[in-house]
Amino acid sequence: MIVKKTHKKPPHWQAEAISFFVKEAVWDTEEFPWKNQVQIVNRLFKKYPDKNFWLKLDLGFKLNNCAFFLTPNGKEELNKHWNLFNLKVDSKQEVLILGDKVGEDFSGKKIKTLKEFLES
Repeated sequence: MIVKKTHKKPPHWQAEAISFFVKEAVWDTEEFPWKNQVQIVNRLFKKYPDKNFWLKLDLGFKLNNCAFFLTPNGKEELNKHWNLFNLKVDSKQEVLILGDKVGEDFSGKKIKTLKEFLES
């Protein structure tokens, strides 16, 4: 008798995270490796712990597997989005107040023609 392994879906937040990044046609199958995906998601949540980051993360495409985030391209994408997410822009700008006049006025004769320029 052959016993078929069934993969249970992980807890709600992990399943939601996985289903957000992975194509539905892939994770909705019986053979989808939920256990591996949960391990990857847990590892990623340890490295990037802010849940707001994960909620706002938009790669622009769906994945076949969360293991993409462990590849060099995936790590680069995550680091880029993480740095943008944590970017703090200082909204205060220093206002330069122009004070009194600096230096003296020019009191020379304006040169209007080439001939005047060459003579001077």
